[in-house]
Amino acid sequence: MRLKRVAILTDGVSPLVMGGMQKHSYYLLRYFLSQGVHVLLFHPGKGSVKEYLPGGGDERLEEHIVPFPSKGSWPWSYVQNSFAYSVSLYKRLQKNQLPIDFIYAQGFTAWHLLDQKRKKKGDLPPVGVNFHGLEMFQKANGFKQKVIQWMFRGPVKFNLSQADVVYSLGGGLSHILRNMKEVDNARISEIPIGLEPSWLREEEKVFPEDSLSFLFIGRYERRKGIEDWNAVIQHLEGEDLTFEFIGPIPHSKRIKDGRVTYHGAIKVESELIQMIDQNHVLVVPSYSEGMPTVILEAMARGLVVIASRVGAVEDQVDSDIGQLVDPGDREGLRKAVLEMKDWSGAQLSMMSRQAQKRFNERFTWPQVIEQTIADIEKRFL
Repeated sequence: MRLKRVAILTDGVSPLVMGGMQKHSYYLLRYFLSQGVHVLLFHPGKGSVKEYLPGGGDERLEEHIVPFPSKGSWPWSYVQNSFAYSVSLYKRLQKNQLPIDFIYAQGFTAWHLLDQKRKKKGDLPPVGVNFHGLEMFQKANGFKQKVIQWMFRGPVKFNLSQADVVYSLGGGLSHILRNMKEVDNARISEIPIGLEPSWLREEEKVFPEDSLSFLFIGRYERRKGIEDWNAVIQHLEGEDLTFEFIGPIPHSKRIKDGRVTYHGAIKVESELIQMIDQNHVLVVPSYSEGMPTVILEAMARGLVVIASRVGAVEDQVDSDIGQLVDPGDREGLRKAVLEMKDWSGAQLSMMSRQAQKRFNERFTWPQVIEQTIADIEKRFL
């Protein structure tokens, strides 16, 4: 039996709301529609997503805007607001008159619905839950982060324990899920994120024999390892290297070094691609991650990668296309940079071609949606 109707529950959709989960929601919606699936999209709004879809979407999209509560500013407030939002989503779903084959829930959005299923209240369709990075179960950077992680673990485990299928982006994230007594391994589905096939660079990337340019993309956030990267750059004084940053980095946190350039946030995709193409190596020194989109973007454009061994990164990066280091290992990160600096242009070009090949074979959205639909149909239809 073919999948006909899906509900997507999310706390935001790109580009209305920025973030990895929000971008995933947008492409999940877009590619479900491209496969002829009728989609009921529930999101907090800030406008309609239809104007950002090819052709403005179509009649198979039903958009429901449900405001997200904004009470309090403490980390626990987000958990409380997320539960309240899940209650609102459940009530709105109950008004739906047509059958739904499957509910795809991002993060906490199905919390109340799953509780109702547990209590056997109503005839509810199967639910799949995706918590993406599962950061609350990864390495914390500091005591405050450990406390925040502890607060999130209980609610996350409840959602995972009640879902009919739990999505993993792969790698270390699947290992985390398999070690949870709350999650039956048979309910885990490994499906990566993806990018548009148009991201793939057509021409071969050329690497110089002397100076390389290293790129960091992201916010100034301790979890992203930017403080470690700053320290490494300062310990590479005198090396013939350049360093570029894309993202909203506060001026007070910027390194005063002639080799370092800050570009700020870049929201126009064509401009982002142009900036990525000017560099040779992407650096992702995070303490916790899901499956970073920036790594896929770099792979598609032929960059080699230095990244922390966290989340699903090991499913993206290995010695064929870059180097992996332990999170927080500044010396390991510094050595990786120096080793890459000494590699020949021919060796880097070979790794670049392998990165593009891997992206094209495993990480495009047509492949991801095909895997997603096949998994739903095999499990539930």
